[in-house]
Amino acid sequence: MQQHSGNGGNGEQGAGGGLDSRRAGDWAIRLLCAACLLVLLLDGLLHLFHAKHGHFAAENWFGFYGAAGALSICGIVLGGRWLRRLVMRDEDYYERD
Repeated sequence: MQQHSGNGGNGEQGAGGGLDSRRAGDWAIRLLCAACLLVLLLDGLLHLFHAKHGHFAAENWFGFYGAAGALSICGIVLGGRWLRRLVMRDEDYYERD
């Protein structure tokens, strides 16, 4: 069965654009990357003009908190995938006789 997307087959969602369009998603990703780079730059400037006093030596590394956050999110996603396989039920689990 073929479904009609209603967008003329151009790969974009929505006829007039808006927040559902592919272009909006691309701009959101670009904006997020720019914000991350800006925060990394500000961390570098702060690192030059202000001495950090972390509890552990690794906390004083440039970009440590960003890297730790990225690794944590990856761990959460991979853990969620593993947990899904562990607790997943068949589609007809509640409809069985």
